[in-house]
Amino acid sequence: MRKHSSKPPSLETLCNVSDQEISSPIIVYLRFLSSTHLRLNPDLYGPFLEPPYYDNVSLFCAQCIEAFGKDADHVGILALARAIQVGVDVSYLDRSDTGEEPIVHEFRPDDWREGDEKVELLYRPGHYDILCKEES
Repeated sequence: MRKHSSKPPSLETLCNVSDQEISSPIIVYLRFLSSTHLRLNPDLYGPFLEPPYYDNVSLFCAQCIEAFGKDADHVGILALARAIQVGVDVSYLDRSDTGEEPIVHEFRPDDWREGDEKVELLYRPGHYDILCKEES
């Protein structure tokens, strides 16, 4: 029997996971971390939710965070960043062919400082990819 760690998976582990049998449980784990943080802090996040969720964070978590087939939204990503105390940068490709850099949204825990650990994600509709820097 494998011993389970209470720590989130390392960034190195996340960057090296391409097997869906391994990545799916990690995604479930991260979804529940985000959901738990939201449920423990409903007054902090509730005002940012749209009806019918603004007064029911538990319903939002059940239908939007814990449910598969739902893209993570800004509230869910911010809750995850705060829950695991790691910055998250999400680059959005909008397919506008403007030649400009992708739009990057930064999600930070309250005490995050420049130089602290962060995860970089690329969002394409319906999917997030982890961007990992190649080691020299």
